[in-house]
Parts: sequence; structure tokens; C-alpha cells
Amino acid sequence: RFVLYAPTWRDHRPVGTWRFDFDLSLDLQAISAALAPDQVLLVKAHHLVGAGLDPEAFPANVMDVSHLGDISELCALAEVLITDYSSVFFDFAVTGRPILFYCYDLELYARQVRGFYLDMERDLPGPVARSTGELLALLADLPAVAARHATDYRGFRERYCALADG
Repeated sequence: RFVLYAPTWRDHRPVGTWRFDFDLSLDLQAISAALAPDQVLLVKAHHLVGAGLDPEAFPANVMDVSHLGDISELCALAEVLITDYSSVFFDFAVTGRPILFYCYDLELYARQVRGFYLDMERDLPGPVARSTGELLALLADLPAVAARHATDYRGFRERYCALADG
């Protein structure tokens, strides 16, 4: 079973022309230890930062899939999406599966990076975690979290994915 982590890039950390530094700001060892024996965390960094990851340092049940071009295949595989401000959650929403938002830098991103098109408190189709610990708690109770946010997921799909009917 696959958990997909697909964060976006941070344009306030340039390291070259259209290349950006990126820190996952996620405790991969803690996530790895919390995954079920049959789960794998797939890390899909944005193409503008993918080269900045060190997959050699990843635990055995964490895979860097940043080299894959089409994220729709990963969305089809994943039982849950973890993202931040990436638009991938619009693509994933059509699956009807849970979406968790890992927004460790919410205030910084809102003020100094790019800001938001949606109201982060009202419009997101899932809960926001601000730390690895909060994210682990959501993952540990995923069926209950999905049930609590079922109305949000359904409303988001109706609003933004109504024409994506296959």
C-alpha cells in the first residue's frame, strides 16, 4: 500500500536558474517507523527541486519517485495523499481517497512565498498537520480522519472535479 508525499517547491530558496533548495522538513525515520509493514512512503518532489533529495539516506520503506514524470500514475496507486500547497490535491481529489496537508511553514508561505488561492481553513478537503507528530497522528487514525472529513472531500470533488468523471 502506498502513501504519496508530494510537496511543492519553495521559490524563496533559489539555487540557480529555475532550481530551488528544498528541505522535506519531515522526519522520515519517524514516518518510516510508523508505517504498517505493507506500506511504502513515495516521495515525489517537484521537478524544480527533485535533484536536491538524497534517496540514499531514505529508510527502506521510503522511496524517491521524483524522477517519474506523470504524477497521475502515482495518484492512482496511493491510498492517501500528503501534500502542502501543491495543486496535486486537485488531481488526487477525483480518487475519493483521503488528502492530508502537511503545512509546517504555513505563515511563511502565506506571507513571503506565494500565498493562496483558497482559504486554507475553509476550503481544503482535509486536515492540516503542522508537524511530523501531528501528521503521524492523522496517519495512525486514517479511517477515522477520512470519515470526519468525508463531507469536505465530497464537497471539494463536487465543486472542483465535477467534470472529471472518467
